[in-house]
Amino acid sequence: MFHFRVVDVAATLPNDVKVFLNGEKIQIRGFREYVQAFSGASASDILFRNPSSRWNVAVSMRNADSNLPGAVSFVNNVATTKGGIHVDYVMDRLIEILKPAIDEKINNPSKNDTGKKTGVKPLMIKSNLSLFVNCFIENPSFDSQTKEVLTTKSKNFGSSFEFDRKELLTWANRSGFVDSIIDQLKNRKITQKSVKSKPESLSDIVKLEDAEWAGNSDAKKSSQCTLLVTEGDSAKALALSGLEVLGREKFGVFPLRGKVVNVSQLDEAKVRENAEINNLMRILGLRFEENYESAASRESLRYGKLMILADQDEDGSHIKGLIINFIHKFWPKLLATEFICAFRTPLLKAKRANETIPFYFLRDFRKWQENLNEKEARKYTIKYYKGLGTSTAVEARQYFSNLDHHVVK
Repeated sequence: MFHFRVVDVAATLPNDVKVFLNGEKIQIRGFREYVQAFSGASASDILFRNPSSRWNVAVSMRNADSNLPGAVSFVNNVATTKGGIHVDYVMDRLIEILKPAIDEKINNPSKNDTGKKTGVKPLMIKSNLSLFVNCFIENPSFDSQTKEVLTTKSKNFGSSFEFDRKELLTWANRSGFVDSIIDQLKNRKITQKSVKSKPESLSDIVKLEDAEWAGNSDAKKSSQCTLLVTEGDSAKALALSGLEVLGREKFGVFPLRGKVVNVSQLDEAKVRENAEINNLMRILGLRFEENYESAASRESLRYGKLMILADQDEDGSHIKGLIINFIHKFWPKLLATEFICAFRTPLLKAKRANETIPFYFLRDFRKWQENLNEKEARKYTIKYYKGLGTSTAVEARQYFSNLDHHVVK
């Protein structure tokens, strides 16, 4: 590990600076040699851009089966192993040039026999590239003391970076990058046609309680379906009790195993490797190549809505955030359609005789408690619901009988 760090230092310092480790000279001289050694590509297949002493950027192709990372970055000679705003800043400028050029080729009559205009998603461009960034930022700020992620806003970088449009497009065509993207899009369309002709079996997802109408050939039926995603098996029991009220035609249940992976720093290829996320995508009918902006594209989904059932505590909020983040990163247009909602249950209940007062937030309970005198307070029994599994089957049926009250959009 220490040797790798020394190599990083040798790569990010000026070429005339010699770096030694235990008396042995590090043979990497400068950023160019480092990128070539790291990527395994020849210099002619890599685009190098060094417009000033503050910015040194390289771009190379990355195949789906490659172990190359999506980005390797440094700020002031510090390895930002999880990227940050500087990486996003450079990638955005790259996509601003590449996407319109690729879209134009895709929609060329000689390349597109469908007659319909289409476009490449920025995520596909990112997934097929390795970006190397070595930059100097004035007074950089990071997310933690380990300095893995740069958080300085681009307006405070102290300098700017731009690609040369002609140079970038020449590289993209010469290296075969553009043709590779077009071929992938064609192959995906062929795959989609074969998938539509034969519904996928989900029998291997053993814990799924699929809605009867989910994936129905009648898109109107599928669009009425809601998948209840629960936090573990105990919460699944509550959801199943709810199905006794709601019925199984339009509602399905799928319990998650632990926390959902944070996809913020992951690309398509890495996300596909996660079994839990992959299962969720299959159940919902989600595809990376679709943005679901149009009503017609949303008709291909197996479920029209995703409802999150998580505990009311911080862990539950975190899980909700991770699921929403997953949808937002790959299909932000879905969030505008109210595709996701959450099911809330009381965090506490105050009971006396035939009166039950539910509280969904601790602050509301404390405010209510402060307004009671000691004599009144003793008349109530307080029950804290540690998790969804704490609710009884009777309570679950009560919640789902008043669904609108418990759903938060």
